[in-house]
Amino acid sequence: MSTAQRFAWLDGLSTVAVCGLAIAVLPPEAPASAWGMAARIAAVTLVCIVAFYYNDLYNFEVPHDVGQLFVRLCRALGLSALVLAGGYLMFPNLILGGNLASYALLLTLICVLALRVAVYTLAKRAPFSEAVLLLGGGALAVESLTPSALIFGDGFRVSRAQLALKRAMSVVIASVALLATAPLIALIALGIKLESRGPVFFIQERIGLGGRPFRLIKFRTMRPLERGADGIWQRDNDSRVTRFGAILRRYRLDEFPQCVNILRGDMSLVGPRPEMASNVATFSAVIPFYNLRHEVRPGLTGWAQVRAGYSMSTEEVTRKLCYDLYYIKHLSLRFDLWILFDTVKFVLSGKRPG
Repeated sequence: MSTAQRFAWLDGLSTVAVCGLAIAVLPPEAPASAWGMAARIAAVTLVCIVAFYYNDLYNFEVPHDVGQLFVRLCRALGLSALVLAGGYLMFPNLILGGNLASYALLLTLICVLALRVAVYTLAKRAPFSEAVLLLGGGALAVESLTPSALIFGDGFRVSRAQLALKRAMSVVIASVALLATAPLIALIALGIKLESRGPVFFIQERIGLGGRPFRLIKFRTMRPLERGADGIWQRDNDSRVTRFGAILRRYRLDEFPQCVNILRGDMSLVGPRPEMASNVATFSAVIPFYNLRHEVRPGLTGWAQVRAGYSMSTEEVTRKLCYDLYYIKHLSLRFDLWILFDTVKFVLSGKRPG
């Protein structure tokens, strides 16, 4: 069990205990059945844990001093209060009773803050503070990979049942997303046309499954490229990005049309980022095992995208390849759902990973 998972269990148990304490001290006027009360406590606990996750309380790559911890906790519990208030408006039967939810959130803040401070303080003391070598980290070291490891090692072999489930999930989510966001897509198209001349969509040849080319569709976020310009990194030239395009990129709204690519079978919901043919030729010549990323369909999002963000150099591409190979080696429906959960976090925050 990872450190983040241990903290999630600790926070969950703390929230359950706090809710139970609040109910014992201030019992609701209209008592509910044991199962009904358990369901209400479970709802509060789940909302709190998700809010903690989306406020980086389980991300130990960011600083966790007491001041920042307190700010993140307040922000997370404020978000929890808003979500619970909205949920109680739609489902009044979930209300704990009176102001119990408010008291529970306040006690959760105090309890979780005290537990975290105690754990962090303990972790700085011997023997917990001794340096150790960590292996793994969600990436495969390309420089240490050998052909025998690919042929005889575990992973890099995906069952047809897994691929079928992955494909079904991609098609269902892409279809629902296109239908649900149709009004938003129309507004984005109008905004693009009003801000700058040119087509609404940006269509470019990318390399997909088995090294086969396909035409990727995105919302146009840049002014048209001048003739004769150098092309390998031009797609990320900030000087050409429009103001509206910058907003679309920040929240990844420019990627919506790729749902059409998913329905056509060019892409999957989760997988390595599809690259331009010219880039693939360049990277294949200098990065070992680069073409292995074409063993699965490219994705709208992926492990490399949520861990390393965009790449602007050969070194960064190599780093992302390590994450892509790790994803292919450990491909599963559960892993895909985890990546989608992380993607929602970055889309809502407008932050770039990496």
